[in-house]
Amino acid sequence: MATRREEQLNQICNLLLLKLDCDRRAHSTDDPPIFCPRSSPSHTAREVRRAFLKLARASPSVFLEDSDRELRLSDETIALAVERLAPYRLMDVGVASMAVAFQVLRAATLKQGEGQFFTPQQVIQAGVRLLQVGWDDLVIDPACGTGGFLVEVLLEMQRKYPGHEQDLSRWAREHVCGIDKDGIAVKLTKAVMQIAGDGSASCVRGDSVRTHLWSTGYRQLLGGCYQDGRFSVVLTNPPFGVNLKVSAADAQQAGLDIAKCGGAEFQDLEIGLVFLQRAHQLLRVGGRLGIILPETYFFSENYKFVLEWLRPRLKPEVVLNVPMEAFQGFCRAKTNFYVFRKIAGEEQVNG
Repeated sequence: MATRREEQLNQICNLLLLKLDCDRRAHSTDDPPIFCPRSSPSHTAREVRRAFLKLARASPSVFLEDSDRELRLSDETIALAVERLAPYRLMDVGVASMAVAFQVLRAATLKQGEGQFFTPQQVIQAGVRLLQVGWDDLVIDPACGTGGFLVEVLLEMQRKYPGHEQDLSRWAREHVCGIDKDGIAVKLTKAVMQIAGDGSASCVRGDSVRTHLWSTGYRQLLGGCYQDGRFSVVLTNPPFGVNLKVSAADAQQAGLDIAKCGGAEFQDLEIGLVFLQRAHQLLRVGGRLGIILPETYFFSENYKFVLEWLRPRLKPEVVLNVPMEAFQGFCRAKTNFYVFRKIAGEEQVNG
């Protein structure tokens, strides 16, 4: 039985994904509904567990470990959740409200110091509009959290092209990608993206930074979908904090030379700056990056090496002021939303 808040939220996410899957299948099959009360709590729980195991096996990029492919809530809790949720079709719930609710829900269970912060909806909306995403763009958030930027991209496209729901659903599946180490956040991203109009298939669990671990721990990231140089837009609010760093050894193995900090040797470096280089790697030349980072990275003498690293690679286009109060309750760092355009790849810089 799940008792810790983290595990309880994980199990709730499992039920939400199953409910969404059942809602979607209800329109394309004559089979009896899965997500409905049975003759007893044990009967209900048995059928729900069986359906969830089938869903988990079909989604290995989300449910990576065997322990994540089972519902560990009690029979009574599962039966109560089914009873309460069965009358509703979650696909019809307002997307914006669900997106904010999921961000708040996830933020409430995070441990302090993990560097993951609730991104205000106003900041997300302004950032997405600045990037001017269009039909030909390929979009990725390599630290997608609960999917705030990705959901807003889809909503913005729906506002631009009303009446094209089927085309936009197909577009989202093929043009919108997300990665996050936090398995619960990925589940919430997939849930709200399904509500928004699908686009959830390319949101997976993984480590965007430590690419040298992909072949052993995150094989779902291998192949063409997440390859460097593929994307025209990167939108992200990476974890950041002076105590949240990528080790020199990991940076070296992943080929992240920003961690040399202007010198010859790799050093431990704040993960937000490492994500800046990962975003550059993921972008094609001419692609746009929208990223939230602490202001000190670009205006402090201690980070002079950042501007030197940046100059031949990324051209700054917009700096959007984010009030300090935006992240109040999570951190007191002064941040901005930066828009850059990739002007050269590593081979051009070093060649």
